[in-house]
Amino acid sequence: MQQADFNYDPFSPEVMKDPQPFYRVLREKSPVLYLEKYDSFFLSRFEDIAEVLSYRDNTFMQSEGSMPTPAAVRQHNNGVAPALPPTAPFPLSQRLGMPIHGEVRRAHIGPMMPGQLKKLEQFITQLANE
Repeated sequence: MQQADFNYDPFSPEVMKDPQPFYRVLREKSPVLYLEKYDSFFLSRFEDIAEVLSYRDNTFMQSEGSMPTPAAVRQHNNGVAPALPPTAPFPLSQRLGMPIHGEVRRAHIGPMMPGQLKKLEQFITQLANE
């Protein structure tokens, strides 16, 4: 991809098909990119994203996930982002900030690490035999 003809739209078919070349250029040339079409900033460096996610007052995130839909992004918000519902049982881990986010992530990935299933072999065998 030539940087001279670089055009970034996170929802374009080209980016969705193969985002890595776009991310490479963004990290190098525009680590924080504002797109008027979506009235949004897009961050391309992990450290910047982790820092933004560490803010716990809902300043930067108002959607339920890390990848909102194009329609949701096109809705411009000219004021303060709405507060999180007080009835939520537990905030999304992205909103917990570091180091809590890291601890939650490690807890989720732990069972998927090599050797974890081996620890359950006897239990699963017994259950299957029953």
